[in-house]
Amino acid sequence: MVFIMSHHLDAKELLKTAILLAPHNFTSLSRTPWAGYNIAKKFKSHHFKADVPQRIGESWEFSCEPSLPSYLQEGDLSLPEFMKMYSKEICSEQFESKDFVAQGDLLVKLLDTSQPLSFQLHPEDDDPYLSDGECGKPESWLILKAEEGAGIYLGFKENVSKNDVKEIIDSQGNLNELMQFIPVKPYDYFDISPKIPHAIGAGVTLLEPQRILPNKIGKTYRLWDWNRKYDPAGNYDLQSGAPRDLHIEQCMQLIDPLRQSGPSFLKSLKPKITKQCLGPHIDKISYEKNRYYTTEVIRFKDKDSIRCTFKFGYSVVFVIEGSIEITSKFNKSLIASKGLTIILPYY
Repeated sequence: MVFIMSHHLDAKELLKTAILLAPHNFTSLSRTPWAGYNIAKKFKSHHFKADVPQRIGESWEFSCEPSLPSYLQEGDLSLPEFMKMYSKEICSEQFESKDFVAQGDLLVKLLDTSQPLSFQLHPEDDDPYLSDGECGKPESWLILKAEEGAGIYLGFKENVSKNDVKEIIDSQGNLNELMQFIPVKPYDYFDISPKIPHAIGAGVTLLEPQRILPNKIGKTYRLWDWNRKYDPAGNYDLQSGAPRDLHIEQCMQLIDPLRQSGPSFLKSLKPKITKQCLGPHIDKISYEKNRYYTTEVIRFKDKDSIRCTFKFGYSVVFVIEGSIEITSKFNKSLIASKGLTIILPYY
């Protein structure tokens, strides 16, 4: 079972084999104090000789961001260095901006929660509060696993006003009481555009593709963080800990509760789904593409094979279950097991 994301770039040449990325690009608990246990137990533990941290909030599977870049499995070459060195093999000469490819504008995270995330939103690229090194961050969520009753928050309940939001924040009340909660199940998919308030609840594992502008850091504004406090290591400490930074002024400029509510709003965040049977034991789930990438899930129910061709761009493959063998047109093969990420150049 694999997750495939095709990045929207024109391309012509290809490398002679798929490229395997190192599987241990984890955020610290101080950065993701809500971290869960599934990344370590379900996806990554069998890829390490040493012990894996018990709690991992995010594994940056495909990242060119300077603060936490991915690395190739073999050697010590970072993904940004690789993209820069071999951009001609990945993308065609017709692509207008080589810097766009070399620096990378796609970030793919594996994310797992034991506590809910803060209520947050992402700005547009031209947001006046952004610094020169920051950009907006359109993203999507592909649900992989959800505990019973687990879900996400998207937008507000109906008939909630901006004043209602501000009053409950100022009084240190519970903002989740005003938010729209949606139970989720595996292979649910959501497109989260800038300005949409959102939060991931506890007990959810998902893949999160994001578009990040080259040489920029995607910005997150926090509206509310459950009135929690943490110590410097990311442990919950209500007595002597400190709250994480909030961006209430920025968020209040962007939210629109009366429009960001109800069934029609939620429907707008769920792209059209197409299901195809590719063979006796293979099916594919395709989610309607956005401006930046296409997301697909291919499920193999038995040992079988398919031929994948991409009309444009390169693809990032994450193995959700089992293992796969990828053979290129040059008859070079690569075997990848659960929890690994592979780059497929343009075919």
